[in-house]
Amino acid sequence: MKNFDVKLKRIFVPFLIISAGTIITYSFLRWLLFIKYNLFVVDQDILDFWAPLFFVLVPILIWLGPRVKLMDLTPGTGTRSDPFAGFMILAMMAIGGPTIVAQVYVESATGKLTHLGRISQIDSVAQTKFYSVKTFYADKRLARFKPRFVIRNKSSDFDMYIYAVVPVYNLNHTTKTYNYSIGAKDNVNSANNALIVINGKPSSRDTLRSINPHAIKNVRILKGNLAKRLYGENAEKGAILIETVPFSGPDTMQVISDDNGNYKSPAWLAMRYLKTVSNHLSADEKNTAYQQFAKETQIDFNAKPLDKFIYLDRVPDGDDWKQYLAAVNSEDSPVPAPKNLLTPVYEPFDRRNGNKLLWIFGAFGIGSVLFALMLLIKPLRIDVAAAVDRPDKTQQAIDEIISKNSRESEN
Repeated sequence: MKNFDVKLKRIFVPFLIISAGTIITYSFLRWLLFIKYNLFVVDQDILDFWAPLFFVLVPILIWLGPRVKLMDLTPGTGTRSDPFAGFMILAMMAIGGPTIVAQVYVESATGKLTHLGRISQIDSVAQTKFYSVKTFYADKRLARFKPRFVIRNKSSDFDMYIYAVVPVYNLNHTTKTYNYSIGAKDNVNSANNALIVINGKPSSRDTLRSINPHAIKNVRILKGNLAKRLYGENAEKGAILIETVPFSGPDTMQVISDDNGNYKSPAWLAMRYLKTVSNHLSADEKNTAYQQFAKETQIDFNAKPLDKFIYLDRVPDGDDWKQYLAAVNSEDSPVPAPKNLLTPVYEPFDRRNGNKLLWIFGAFGIGSVLFALMLLIKPLRIDVAAAVDRPDKTQQAIDEIISKNSRESEN
């Protein structure tokens, strides 16, 4: 406890100031640049983990390090430990941990909830973090899955992931069909054998029947050699050229966008499943474990009420985003890269922050106590202790020592 008042004033109080300033400053910059104004697109893992660690490291080395050097940092007898490095690592954990947790809290606490009448409106409003939707239909029949395997913790754990994505529409468009009569008046059957071409690509009559009549902009009928020259032998009986436009009428509210006249999903629901087994298992044992995991995932997915979510949480740019995107294009019929990948949430919106705020203060409190205990254990340097014994010169002497330590750190 000797000279602890000096340690408290000269080291611990600056540690608290540096900690609070770092956490608040980085969180504010994160909110301002990446949440409020969305000026840059940066991988979420960088913003949540690597950037905070780097941001924390700078003030620790510049301002806290010279003060820590007021302590006697001589390694113990027979040890190779570096007490200064130990102080720096502890300080980085004590400040970096709460800073990392704070980023999750800031994003969820400040994220805006946008209310949509139907899911197709999502691209007509400003992009936000959360959405509630009144009218939507998640088509599980068109779900896509992608497995992923990761070895971590120094090759001791084998992580098995399954990423599931489901397209979301306004309504169940597959139940709505239309009957078309194409041909000369009083001779509807004249075009029965003609090739159907939708937006430049040959298509089936079933595809034509799924298109809302209001989405058809233009219809042309080609006959004879012209049709064969453009579309080959399949157009021997002629070709019916159909051009569509986006339609959001009162019956289906769908948007026809691709060259085959298919409906485009304005958003995809994204779900991630994870199971960890020992990496020391044999290949056969891992395969058995994965088969069981896949079976459990399928059961859970089948039972998940995708029509009962309370709100949707936008998947941020990062590793999960890339895996979900790979799942969207995991089949032989790829689709345009979706802009909206959303995770369904089944809890009330006001519970989205959980206990994150308590975790911030708890992690900071634990780190601060450990740092204070380290100050209790280690004595002051001999020259610093000598300066303390001269009350009239203490302020000036210690300031000179800190200034000298700062110059040494810069060099």
